[in-house]
Amino acid sequence: MTTLSTNTSTLRATARQSVGLDLNIGRALRAMTTSIESRIIMAVVVVLALWAIAIATFGYPALIIPMLCMVPTMFAFLMLITVGK
Repeated sequence: MTTLSTNTSTLRATARQSVGLDLNIGRALRAMTTSIESRIIMAVVVVLALWAIAIATFGYPALIIPMLCMVPTMFAFLMLITVGK
């Protein structure tokens, strides 16, 4: 064998092992995310992480604009509570 030739059986075995590891990681992640509670928690964590990145990137506007958008939403919720729906 020369230094330029490769052993294909070794490459195939390595590829199978790496795919097997990926499948095991995928199974573990799927097992962790099956409950609705864990999905909700992960969604909240992702939104907060994205908001933190936006604050780090854009500063005060990324901190203030979501709060300003929540004012009409909270007003609508208070009106619904007052009406009794």
